[in-house]
Amino acid sequence: MTDPVGELRGNTVGLVCAICETCRAQQNTIASSDPDPNASSTRGAPDSSSELFMDTYLLQCKLLPIATRLAEDKSPNVRLAVASQTDRLMSALGAHWLMVLVDLFQALLGDSDDKVRSEAVYCIPRLISTILEGEGEKTSSQELQTEVIGSLLLTMSKMLNDTSVPVRVALATSSGQLLVLISHNDAAVTNEDRGSFSLSSPEASPTRSNGGSAAVSPHLHFVDEAILPLVQRLLHDTDPSVCSNALRAVANASQSLNKAGGDGNDADVDFVPVLKEKQVLRLLPTLTHLSANEKWRVRRSAVEVVPALVKSSSGMKARAEIGKLVVNLLSDPVAEVRKSAAYALATSSSAGSSKKKAGDEWLDAVVMPHLQSCIVSPNFRQRLVALDMVRTLILNQWDGGRGAAKGRGPKVLSFMEMALSMREDALPNIRLNACRVFCDTPSREIFDALSKDEGTDRIRKEVVAAMKILKAEDKDRDVLYYSTKALERLQ
Repeated sequence: MTDPVGELRGNTVGLVCAICETCRAQQNTIASSDPDPNASSTRGAPDSSSELFMDTYLLQCKLLPIATRLAEDKSPNVRLAVASQTDRLMSALGAHWLMVLVDLFQALLGDSDDKVRSEAVYCIPRLISTILEGEGEKTSSQELQTEVIGSLLLTMSKMLNDTSVPVRVALATSSGQLLVLISHNDAAVTNEDRGSFSLSSPEASPTRSNGGSAAVSPHLHFVDEAILPLVQRLLHDTDPSVCSNALRAVANASQSLNKAGGDGNDADVDFVPVLKEKQVLRLLPTLTHLSANEKWRVRRSAVEVVPALVKSSSGMKARAEIGKLVVNLLSDPVAEVRKSAAYALATSSSAGSSKKKAGDEWLDAVVMPHLQSCIVSPNFRQRLVALDMVRTLILNQWDGGRGAAKGRGPKVLSFMEMALSMREDALPNIRLNACRVFCDTPSREIFDALSKDEGTDRIRKEVVAAMKILKAEDKDRDVLYYSTKALERLQ
């Protein structure tokens, strides 16, 4: 505590947390051995009938001022250490000290050092997770939960104008984690190695059907009232890194998968969207605005979230609006953006979604018209985009061999025919990319698995014959290389 070296004082934070966790474990041991079912909860005030319990409680009373003093240390590194471990400290001390620790944490969010503020913002999802998860408390404190979460979200909104870019980046990342956390998905913010507690009573809080931790549905209103507006403001940030992180947060929040009930080899896991369709449509104007941003990395990030948004919507009308965002970027002047748009358009009908009918509608109504238009386009960039889409569609529809059992064989073969149709293009770059489709996809496996289907042998012979012609007659060395490689994959 008094050492002149700030690094050593910073290590004191971990020591305080470790001692508190030891005290917590002793309290839990005492409570679990107490035969009286009406004894005080280990998550609340100590049981005065237990001398050891009271001793550990008094030790906590001495440790808390130490943590407070460390949070006010003159060294930013020490304060940063406190900010990064506040969730651990709260988990170890328990709900009894909640408001004291929240006040301490709020001070760190307003720290003069931007690194401390950033670390404190990154800690917010973990802190809220610590409050919400756990076994529950016997005193109903749902109002206190709401008050604490609301105060933290209010502080986050006030930090939108922070002059430090790393702080705003931290806001974007934490906002995405909070979208998942508040929407009942505990995969984004895991804290398995630390104890946790909940302030709501088990009788008052609904639980998940699979017997998991207490649901947080009473706090879902924060998504629409606080978190989404926060994300929208961050999407309009002038710094590209903040925009990109906000877009990544939206994508991560939209890609929540619930694998419960399926085995590890089953790819058809149930998709559980965090964002509802109305929330996706609410974000769409902002994403459309970003797709026209002058910085190409922002445009690429905007289109990369499309597959997740498509899976979060069900109506074709909403999906058509999302599709417009991608289609406009298929002709972007930057190749990386065009490739990302092609990938997003193709993977939006991926086999991983549980809404198979909706995925087929997206493929037929949105993907195919634009794919066919790109194939015959006089612009060579559009024809390259078409081959990128074909390659991705084959891989996604085949789905590691599961596509055949799901009746997707004819579609996969039709995509192969599209690639084959471009083998005689005037540009060598198009011809070699047509050959690459058969190199980058499990073409032999597909033909072997679909050998009994009508037309498979014909297409296979046509592909092999075309690759042999290119190998023998084409004058471009790259086309020769990929045609040879394709023949090796096919035979």
